[in-house]
Amino acid sequence: MAPAPPGAAPGRAHRGGLRRVSGLSPLDGIRVIDFGWVAVGPVLASLLADMGAEVIKVESSKRLDYCRLIPAPVLEGERQAEAFASRAEIIDTVPLFHNYNRGKKSVTVDLRHPGAPALLKRLVATADVVVENFSPRVLREIGLDWEALRTVKPDLVMISCSAAGQTGPWSDLKTFAPSLSSLAGLESLVGYPGERVLGMLAFGYADPSNAHHGALAVLAALWHRERTGQGQYIDMSQLEATVGLAGESLMDYFMNGRVAGPEGSRHRSMAPHANYPCRGEDQWVAIAVEDDAAWVRLVEAIGGPAWAREERFATLAGRQAHLEELDRRLAEWTRERAAWEATERLQQAAVAAFPVYGLEDEKGDPHFRARGLLAWPSHPRIGTMEVYAHPIKLSATPGAVRGTAPALGEHTDEVLGELLGLSPEELAQLRSGGVLA
Repeated sequence: MAPAPPGAAPGRAHRGGLRRVSGLSPLDGIRVIDFGWVAVGPVLASLLADMGAEVIKVESSKRLDYCRLIPAPVLEGERQAEAFASRAEIIDTVPLFHNYNRGKKSVTVDLRHPGAPALLKRLVATADVVVENFSPRVLREIGLDWEALRTVKPDLVMISCSAAGQTGPWSDLKTFAPSLSSLAGLESLVGYPGERVLGMLAFGYADPSNAHHGALAVLAALWHRERTGQGQYIDMSQLEATVGLAGESLMDYFMNGRVAGPEGSRHRSMAPHANYPCRGEDQWVAIAVEDDAAWVRLVEAIGGPAWAREERFATLAGRQAHLEELDRRLAEWTRERAAWEATERLQQAAVAAFPVYGLEDEKGDPHFRARGLLAWPSHPRIGTMEVYAHPIKLSATPGAVRGTAPALGEHTDEVLGELLGLSPEELAQLRSGGVLA
């Protein structure tokens, strides 16, 4: 990995605990037990960690977090224990796992072991928040659901981010982000007008969106506890949160009976509204004109050609009625210019336009560097590594990435020794008995 740029905040050294960020963080003093796996639960908890919470990730070599295995997923017929043994060299180095679990501690406990519930209840009793995104039956079957945990921590805040909620016919539904966006109707909206649905299955937009919904709910519950002393349970349906992303299409259906379908990059209240080809290979500029006044500014910015001054393009309704010709004519102008040249010309006229960026463009852009898009915590095996920094910049208590993700079970002895007072002999006995695995 490349070294961190000058002035980049140092990471933490593993085995030495999380580094402290100078000044008080918003969630200092809040302890989170993170039972999450894959994306929504882990990302939710990482957002809390960025804001200063102590997050303890409970995981197990018996069932590795999927994101630890992304370069080499478990094969058909292969047991999890075999996967752990054969992939020990990579499970602590996966970049996506570090983005989803940065700044946490890791404790390894086999949830299915009969001795696990009693131990984990003791750990939860020291915490403020529990995060999980299993199917509802998982924690219920092992005695670690809300009703069980509230008995050991009455003011606990617990969030369950299941696929479809804790109740209802679909409550035990198993999903990943692509199936959620399909169930929510988002996939049916992606494609070109009049053609088959293309969808965006590989994008997984539901995961980060739902994690942020969940983080907001946890903060609201913590504020309620601060005011009343009462904990509470948050039943969050990822499906319902994802459906909300299609709000405009849903409202149109409920109010007008219209069923939305693929529209490409078209927009019902903006025209032009598309990505237009520019000079160079696969170079594009995104242009969006929100009203007739913006259209006038665009016409002036592109030199006021005669076609653009025709009456049929003067109003939104007219531009929508002649959209194919409008897009073709505007593309003739953009093709003669580099993407940034077109952008600067239009931005000077207060027209929304920007080059279509790839990830490399984003990473190298001076604006994102100035805003601190990336952080460079230190990992003991990889060295300095890049993760996305916290995007929310509080003026007095900004969030910060406090370290890479932990190694599997890195803090088991530290956490159980310090928080539960377990001796080295007791920890060894739990290991030999299979509880800590």
